[in-house]
Amino acid sequence: MLPTLPAGAHIGADESGKGDYFGPLVCGAVCADHELMQKLIALGVRDCKKPSDGQVSTLAIEIDRIARRRVAVTILEPGDYNRKYDALKKEGKNLNNLLAWAHARCVEELLLGDVRQRPKSVLIDRFATPLIETLVPTAHWGLEVFQVYEAEADPAVAAASVVARARFLEWMNAASERLDIKLPKGTASNGSVVEVARVIVARDGHATLRGLVKWHHKTTEKVLDRESNVQVNPVKGELRPACSWRKVRPDSQNLIRERLLGAGAVDKERWDHVAWRLELACGSSKATVVLYENGTCERKAGYSPAADHADKLIRNVIET
Repeated sequence: MLPTLPAGAHIGADESGKGDYFGPLVCGAVCADHELMQKLIALGVRDCKKPSDGQVSTLAIEIDRIARRRVAVTILEPGDYNRKYDALKKEGKNLNNLLAWAHARCVEELLLGDVRQRPKSVLIDRFATPLIETLVPTAHWGLEVFQVYEAEADPAVAAASVVARARFLEWMNAASERLDIKLPKGTASNGSVVEVARVIVARDGHATLRGLVKWHHKTTEKVLDRESNVQVNPVKGELRPACSWRKVRPDSQNLIRERLLGAGAVDKERWDHVAWRLELACGSSKATVVLYENGTCERKAGYSPAADHADKLIRNVIET
């Protein structure tokens, strides 16, 4: 049940990524007066308990549009997250302290920003009220802090949750594209989380994995438990750097895909702004080709002869 808040504007805050092994911790906050609350309700954020990833992105765009400067986001990327967590642990502190720090940054950003109406209170999902109050000079700002379970029933908190989740998904998609491997959401209960983490360790090493995950999660123990059993398929040939072609027409993209499929390539899972993503294998070597909606065709870094064969097929289409 939501508390009765003081009259006037209030800040709603929530986070995303706390329970996910891969990706950052993202905290969001929205400062809402009566007018903005009505707009958020009309937008449907309060009714959107578990929106799909696509719905989250669409809602976040609309929230940014109608709220404008009344939205704040703090993103703790895995590298920074792990360093801060380790430092707090040495001081005898825990994850709640890290959450409080991230939420406090969002609240302060709004308090120092150009908001239409000075907020009277902060509403947040319950974890440790005193921690927030020690990090934000609430008495100075005349703020009351309320923490309740299921605070997302409040439109401002729900909007903050959507914005935080959208930023989390953006980071995950960008990292997946950069690594050429889909980073799964969730923890070890999602079997693909452990398997993908083991592949990254085997392919790129511990340091790379540590820069992608929340290292203190118990999932790390499961990832490293069978590390000695992880085998990377031997690759013959030379490593070829990534290669890209721009302004490729849609009909040429379709023809490139047809040629790759004809050579034995297989369609892979697509991401945002990607028309097609294919993987071509030649013996033990593999090459990934991504056809983007903006007309860019990219062959990711890979080994010969697969990379060379993919390049030849692409050039035959583009240069004719």
